[in-house]
Amino acid sequence: MRKVLGALAGTIAGVAVQAAIGYLSAIAYPRPAIDMSDRAQVAESFATSPPGASALYLASFFLGAMIGAWLARRLARSDRIGWLPAGVLAAMALIVAIFYPEPAWAQFGAFAAALVGGLIGGHLPAGIAALAEGATATSDDA
Repeated sequence: MRKVLGALAGTIAGVAVQAAIGYLSAIAYPRPAIDMSDRAQVAESFATSPPGASALYLASFFLGAMIGAWLARRLARSDRIGWLPAGVLAAMALIVAIFYPEPAWAQFGAFAAALVGGLIGGHLPAGIAALAEGATATSDDA
């Protein structure tokens, strides 16, 4: 049960972080209203977006996966469970890439950012106690 709740909480947190950063990006870099069913307008919107908006787009997937993986790992007390939130965010990036005409760098970048964020989040220490235990374990091994 702990693993299920950890995976669920990590996934919800990761998606929430990704959405929050996306929302902040929309506030910081407002775009004109477009018809989302018109692929040409969507492609033009991505092509003319400022570099800061593009950086926030990639950061949203990276940070969402990293925080989701860290939280899932911490709550579930399992090393591999962090890949579930990262996988959900990577799947979200693929779905966006399939349905919206993004540039190739954005398609690959968002997918890779989610996986790298999950990798890093899955290896972050679980807190101060984990750092202290790791330091004790290394000093005992010496």
